[in-house]
Amino acid sequence: MGALVNEDLVGLICLDRRGCIVEANERGREVLRQEGGLRASLANDARGRLTSHLPEEAEAIERLLEAALGRHARGRPGASLVLGESDNRPSLALHCHAVIGGPHGASGVGAIMAIVPVRLPVSAVAVRRALGLTPAESRVAAALAEGKTVAEIARAAKVRRDTVHWHLKQCYSRTDCRTQAEFVSLVLSVLRLPIRV
Repeated sequence: MGALVNEDLVGLICLDRRGCIVEANERGREVLRQEGGLRASLANDARGRLTSHLPEEAEAIERLLEAALGRHARGRPGASLVLGESDNRPSLALHCHAVIGGPHGASGVGAIMAIVPVRLPVSAVAVRRALGLTPAESRVAAALAEGKTVAEIARAAKVRRDTVHWHLKQCYSRTDCRTQAEFVSLVLSVLRLPIRV
């Protein structure tokens, strides 16, 4: 499965036909262990039904599982859902696809749930090494590549927006980029991350 997806970023959870967890890759288990996030419905039982600590998210996950696994799901390609950011977790996209027949169906797997952070984590250290930026410039570049706005970057760093713009101007100069979009594409390409359109 590692050849199909980057398992460091994508959590994969196998569910049975009732939506109960059968198994998960390491990233999937990490997502389930995070406080206040996704979890198995039965305390101390990793094989419980996939749900959330937050009631509104739990209801949305139930609708997602019904759309992907319910009796009216036959022939549908799957279903997706985006869970908003919480105190302990970034925004997550959940993509649930039913497994029809084949070798997985025989082992009790009814669906595969892919859990992907909406904003991919970008390493400031990797950006610094790849592009020769200063530590401050690389932190700004990494945050920008994660999809954060200049205002969000300034607020998180407790600096003025003008300071973030100055760092960006330095980044553009060092990398021969003329626009923010061109710079973000460069950062994502040197780190071999998917470029958002």
